[in-house]
Amino acid sequence: MRKCGWETYKTAAPEAKPWGMQGEGVPVPEREPDFRPLGQLAVLSQIGLEMAAPVGVGAAADYFFGWAPWGSICGAILGLVGGMAQLIAILNRQAKENSEKRQRERQ
Repeated sequence: MRKCGWETYKTAAPEAKPWGMQGEGVPVPEREPDFRPLGQLAVLSQIGLEMAAPVGVGAAADYFFGWAPWGSICGAILGLVGGMAQLIAILNRQAKENSEKRQRERQ
């Protein structure tokens, strides 16, 4: 009998057994997966995008308006400042969460 959710399969229906697998079926984790590491990777990739996108916009401004090399230079500076500001904000948020967690553990 198959249970719903993240519980294990007691037995799997024959059509649920891929590639002629024999036996009880595929075990499923008993707890829900933790998506927090995936969220952290998404935030870090956002920082990289925030640092790279202004350089691309500056290069486009150089091409269309003939501002070379000033559009790329300004884009690089804006990207660096924006990315670092975002990184500092993330680190401050993590430090605050960690300190709150430690305070809760002490109580």
